[in-house]
Amino acid sequence: MKGSAIYIAIEGLDGTGKSTLFNNLCDKLDAANISYSTLCPTRMTRPRSLIERMYNFNNWHKRILWFRRLIYAYRSYCAVKSLNTDVDIILGDRSIAGTYAKSWKVLFGSRRLTVAFFNLAEPFIAAPDYILLLQAPMQVIHTRLQGRAYIDADESEASLLKMKDAYAEISGSYTIHRLRNSQWIPVDADKEQDVLTDEVLAMIHKWRNTDS
Repeated sequence: MKGSAIYIAIEGLDGTGKSTLFNNLCDKLDAANISYSTLCPTRMTRPRSLIERMYNFNNWHKRILWFRRLIYAYRSYCAVKSLNTDVDIILGDRSIAGTYAKSWKVLFGSRRLTVAFFNLAEPFIAAPDYILLLQAPMQVIHTRLQGRAYIDADESEASLLKMKDAYAEISGSYTIHRLRNSQWIPVDADKEQDVLTDEVLAMIHKWRNTDS
């Protein structure tokens, strides 16, 4: 999927500031004249497709776990199909690691079955070289989420805690073969965005120099 590009994905709970950091990094990479592509497997890229129109027809669909997982699998396929890999950096807002974490033991009550299902449903996105796992206190996360106009079904207290535990397992004691070469980098996201962006950008420059 990614050729010789360094694939860096931003992960973390909803409310840790993934999209803000992602957008800030894009601005910084533009300013530094570094060639990059973006990979956002949960974002809608083909709004006129039948499956997207079905999904957005009624909010009732968005409460169905299976339907949400299938629509995200479709979006990941679309994201990869349109990806330019002839670049230095592929920057991702979420990745397959986030897909695992979102449904950890939820669909089948089994880690192994969850991994097997999403390996079949989303085989197109490679594992990131580096996974930036944004972390912030739960109170900070709650405050940020309360400022949103729309709260996703996966952003409930119970879902956030399950996902937090899932990230801890996936990045630690539970080895997923597909992520075996990914390096997890914990990042303190409870700080000013400019400071956080500069810290992550310094990491990216270091990785580019190391991998070149």
